[in-house]
This record gives sequence, C-alpha cells and structure tokens, in this order.
Amino acid sequence: LVTEKFFKAHSSIENAAKIFRQLKDKTREGYALDTKASIYFAESKYGDALQTVEKALTILRNSENSAYLVDTLLTKAKILLFLDNFSDAVECLIEAVNITRVQTGAATLNRLISEFEAALNAKNGPRKKPLDDGDFELILPQSIGHYSDYRGVWINNTRLEDVGLLKVPLRLSSKPR
Repeated sequence: LVTEKFFKAHSSIENAAKIFRQLKDKTREGYALDTKASIYFAESKYGDALQTVEKALTILRNSENSAYLVDTLLTKAKILLFLDNFSDAVECLIEAVNITRVQTGAATLNRLISEFEAALNAKNGPRKKPLDDGDFELILPQSIGHYSDYRGVWINNTRLEDVGLLKVPLRLSSKPR
C-alpha cells in the first residue's frame, strides 16, 4: 500500500512538471521538482532526492520567486542531513536564512529553523520504517529498549483498538511466570 501511494505521488508530480514545462513556466516546474525530491525523501531514497533537488535549484536560482527557492534550499538541507552531510546542510540552511531575511521576514525565518530542527531530531531519533494501513509500531525508549526479556508495556491509549490492540484488564500476580 505504501509503495502504491509513492508511485501515485511520483506519477502526479511528473504530470504537473510536464504541464509546467509545456507552459514554459520554469518557476513552477522547479517547484514541482522540489516536491518530487520531497517524495523521494519520504521514501528514504536520499540519493534520488538530492539529484532531483539539485535540478530544482538550478531552475529556481534563475527565477524571481524567492519563496520557492527558500523552500527548495530547506528541502536540500534536510536531504543532506539524512545523507550525514551536516556541514553542507547547515550551509544550505544559512543560504535560505539569508534570502529570507532580505525577502520575506521573521515568520518565514522561524519556520525554516523549526523545520530544520525537526528534521535534525528525526534524523537523530529512532529509525522509522513505513507502515501499511492498519499496522502500528511500538518504539521503546532506550532506557528499556535493550532488555531482550521485557514482558510487558503499559499503554494508556484507547485509540489503539482501531489497529487491533484491545484493552485487557490488568491482572496482578505475585507468582513469577
């Protein structure tokens, strides 16, 4: 299911980019490529994402839409983070910040920094794999995650019943199992 959704996303954005090319709307074509790079990023195909975002930047650097350029620089910064190229990622962020200071203002500047921070936290957090509909993933904190004989987890959330995790009454026993 997840693979099918990515296929549809790529197909849709390819159609959009093709239409913009036919209309000779280079700015929107470049931004469509930024979206395509974001799809690759979501798929964890960082090499493809980097190649695509570079094409987008080549186009957008020649346009007058600084907002699209800033967003695409942020996309590249996030991709570089996940490719373990922190220095180039920060360089991209700085370029985006400098353009933002001159062109758009403080609100956009705060958004850039927050999104970069979120990407950095995601990069340094637990690895996530795509989940199919109806699946769920239990991520244990490092403090207990290394115990191989851990037998239980307390969950305070009734919304997990939608994925098949039913509420069971708690049974306390003094006998070891």
